Amino acid sequence: MPMDQPPRHFHANERFFIEVAFEAPLPEGAVPAAEFAGPLGPGGPALTFWTNQIAPAENAAGDRSRVRLVGKIPEEAPPGMYRVTHLEVRWAAEMPLSWESVGVPLKGLGRDVLISVDVAAARSQPSIPRVVNAG
Repeated sequence: MPMDQPPRHFHANERFFIEVAFEAPLPEGAVPAAEFAGPLGPGGPALTFWTNQIAPAENAAGDRSRVRLVGKIPEEAPPGMYRVTHLEVRWAAEMPLSWESVGVPLKGLGRDVLISVDVAAARSQPSIPRVVNAG
């Protein structure tokens, strides 16, 4: 996201995303994740949560240097600004178990990576029919 754009706005109990560009394509099996903490302000953050999925960034299909990190903001998240506090690259299940997560520094960006969170929007999720048979 260019530096002159405001943070993306989401609601608690809603999926959210940020897009991350790396200086080179990520290796096969690399799965980046971001931790968010907030809301920012006196007393420190009240909540932290992580992204849990990746997808190609907008207009970047096949470009492993640009990814979209997707997560769900917890329902109990207080409104306010949330900052990425940690970015790490984990490995897919099929990669060697000896491979460890690698922390990726964000200091070189020259700015904080933020999202804005508002109270949960009143949306009703459709009911799911009960299972009547399984085999």
